[in-house]
Amino acid sequence: MIAKMQLPNDIKACHDMISQMAAMNEALKTSLRLANIKLYGQSSEQSKFLELMEQEVNDKLAYFNEQNGKIQGELFTDIISELQTLQAEIEAKKPANAEGNLDPQGNPIPKKPKKEKSKHMANLEHLTHVDCHHGNEIKECPACKSNDLHAMGTETTRELEIIPAQIIVKNHITHKFVCKKCTRITAGQKPQSPLHKCIAGPGLLAHILHSRYSLFVPYYRMSKDFLGYGLEISEANLCNWTGATAHDILLPLYLEIKKVVLSGEVVYGDETTIRELAKGKCIIKYFWCYSDKRSMYSVFDYSSRSRENPNEFLADFKNGFLITDQYAGYNEICKKNNLTRGNCWAHGRRKFYEIIVGSDDPNDLKGAKYILYLIDEMLHLDKKIREGDFDQILTLRRKEVEPLIDAIFKNLELLRSSNPLMPKILQNAIDYFLKHPAEFKVFLLHPEIDPTNNYSEQRVRHITIGRNNWLFTGSERGGNTTAIATTIITCAKAHGLDPRAYLTYLIQEMPKAKQSEIQKFLPHNCTQFIASQTP
Repeated sequence: MIAKMQLPNDIKACHDMISQMAAMNEALKTSLRLANIKLYGQSSEQSKFLELMEQEVNDKLAYFNEQNGKIQGELFTDIISELQTLQAEIEAKKPANAEGNLDPQGNPIPKKPKKEKSKHMANLEHLTHVDCHHGNEIKECPACKSNDLHAMGTETTRELEIIPAQIIVKNHITHKFVCKKCTRITAGQKPQSPLHKCIAGPGLLAHILHSRYSLFVPYYRMSKDFLGYGLEISEANLCNWTGATAHDILLPLYLEIKKVVLSGEVVYGDETTIRELAKGKCIIKYFWCYSDKRSMYSVFDYSSRSRENPNEFLADFKNGFLITDQYAGYNEICKKNNLTRGNCWAHGRRKFYEIIVGSDDPNDLKGAKYILYLIDEMLHLDKKIREGDFDQILTLRRKEVEPLIDAIFKNLELLRSSNPLMPKILQNAIDYFLKHPAEFKVFLLHPEIDPTNNYSEQRVRHITIGRNNWLFTGSERGGNTTAIATTIITCAKAHGLDPRAYLTYLIQEMPKAKQSEIQKFLPHNCTQFIASQTP
């Protein structure tokens, strides 16, 4: 229960008390507003609020300090104290160097650009729009039952819906005619089936390949999904149709993409494992990925992890640059075809990063942390250079990046010699760089070379995601099918194409095309299937 306040008898004292209470009320309101901003305000809102709050508090402090001592100043002590507390809080919340937005040297600090709103849901004009009218049937006022209604406009809101896929049966009915005069028989021309004696049409085959190699759906889940549409397709049929589509239709395009990749000056290579079913047990096989970043094409190959694969697959790639990890299987083809071998800085960096993250003592491994810092600085600087003028890349690399690389190797040598008894894992990380210093400097020789092999590793991730779902390949033919389909789908995605629409076009048109026309099916020549333009 609130205690009853005793008011003074003097009118002037009452006026002073009322003024104090009004001022205290304003101070409490100000305090509440600051508390709300602390709890709920976003950073931009806090910044705007603090500017207004600072001015308001300063004005009130000036007022109370001026009145203090004139009209029973002790009544304003609590108010002044509260405002001074708020002033301190505002100063604490203001960003550093906020005054004038200057840095310690007195230079203006550029404002951070505002984060753009997401545009993923902004462009809906290319989709089919269906108008659903509500209330257009109203003819009578529900209140007075009058028929004298006047339209005053409409309000439109949007709602996204999906119509489930539909499987249809196309009955191709060929009409035949005979000439009564010359007895010649004339018949209509039905479209050519993509696969001989196969009931699946181009759209269905494209859907299966898209589901398998773009959405990574295993055959057994795909078979269950088709049951929901009222169609039973066995896993064996799905597997056979996929293999036939890849080898009988898409293989020429795969070989053309391989030519494009190997015709460049710089090839990035990487590989990953997968299990293959064999008699009694699974055996380990490899998917190899070779990429040309300039043309944005990547080609996959399926085989064991031995030197035979690069020797055979890269036989036509000569006098160029091969960027890989330090796998020795590439050495023979580099000597044979006069290839300049380049190593990946990301692989070496990862070794130091894993050592530091795995350490229990945050103050330990200062030398390794400094090496990691220098590598990050070098990679960041080189990225900025590559984003600039292409013709200036080599010049800026020699001027700015090369001294950093020299500093990295100097510190690696000092760290290696400083403690002969250092942990073996740290020795290996240092030796990874020191055993092949020239190969880590290859990217300084050509403006198209990146210091890392990340471009090819990102393409290989397509296989690793699929492997988590497929678990294994059923045979060597199945592995080759995956290599062909993944090559075409990853290249389509790299060029911004809708994989499903692009595959449908390939399966429908390539069986009718001549070998000399294969280049028109390359992704960069099929811009009509760019995802944002596909109806």
